[in-house]
Amino acid sequence: MTGIRVGIHAPLKLAWNDANCAASSEGIKTEVADRIRAALSRAGFVVHSSESAEVDTELHASFVLQTCTKRGVYEGTLTIALEPGATVSDFIEVEYDWETSMIEDLQRSPQVIALKGRAASGSTAPAKPAATPPATAPAFQTGAPQLDTYALVIGIERYRDVPAATGARADAELFARLAHTTLGVPERNIRLLLDDRAGKADIDKELAWLAANAPANARILLYYSGHGSPEAAKGTPYLVPFDGDPKALATTALALADILKKLSETKAKDVLAITDACFAGAGGRSVLPPGARPLVRVAEAPASPRVALFAAASGSEFSGPAAEGGGGLFTRTLIEGLGGGQADIDGDGNITLREAREWIGPRVAREAKRDNREQTPNVALGEGVHEDGFFLAFGVTRAQ
Repeated sequence: MTGIRVGIHAPLKLAWNDANCAASSEGIKTEVADRIRAALSRAGFVVHSSESAEVDTELHASFVLQTCTKRGVYEGTLTIALEPGATVSDFIEVEYDWETSMIEDLQRSPQVIALKGRAASGSTAPAKPAATPPATAPAFQTGAPQLDTYALVIGIERYRDVPAATGARADAELFARLAHTTLGVPERNIRLLLDDRAGKADIDKELAWLAANAPANARILLYYSGHGSPEAAKGTPYLVPFDGDPKALATTALALADILKKLSETKAKDVLAITDACFAGAGGRSVLPPGARPLVRVAEAPASPRVALFAAASGSEFSGPAAEGGGGLFTRTLIEGLGGGQADIDGDGNITLREAREWIGPRVAREAKRDNREQTPNVALGEGVHEDGFFLAFGVTRAQ
């Protein structure tokens, strides 16, 4: 994590439910703050206290004490947040080494992984992050935690050998935030692969991680934003990893049907795969080998048992950009519908797959038509999956 500069300017917020904590509150505040700083430094973060220092992100922490003893032993719930986006929370006991596990959770958060990726690619970070996201960034409604949901989020904008998929990285970063905040996926259950960290071997490794870690009755979410490509002879759809070659899809890319089959063979009770890609080779997020005809009749990828596939486009359509640019129309509409609670059509606070499809589909099709093209999001259901019984989010309120 070297190179991520963390500013800690706001004091630790402290509250308590035990009157015994009042007398020692200042000492507890100092000790916890020092231990957080030390743990961040050990993990490779660069910690700044001066408000004039240039930083990549600001850290805020709050601690609600439950019990305190005269021996100086205390326990309670500590929450650490990097603004904006990454938050971890845990019940701690001062006598135990709680800092290590909490900072490890923070390191695995999508926001920190994205910061590391930008630093590695040479992108410049803001001198000081705003206290709130930019006006163009969506505000996500908070949903109920789903502790047994696991998410693999992939966004490939910059490829090794093929043209860029504009906006794909930002789409994945947004979806990772959505997964945690609105869909309730714990940070530790989210894997985020971006650009050169999303090669074929990387994706295969994380698919194996899902199979090994998702317990029985868990739910798995797979999100992919980047290029798709059709196998020229049969139109078999492939997802193109960072190091994929359209001339050798069978050995360098990932057949969508094979990925769905692997997911169906995990212990998870159900799986949702979301793809903002297309496979027609006609533009948008699709590539063809040199010399191949620009349109290939694409075979629909059937969903495997217990798997639902929510695709940005159907057949030979292509997945186009949002009107304001910077990302895919499908993902931006999905983010708006789920993250803002707008897709909760019946207003019960929960969003099902059917509600998501019925809210997102017509809006994408209408916006694409204004751009003189066809784009129709499509849901394919495997055996045992029912749209009305597949809940994406719980306890979500509509944004006003």
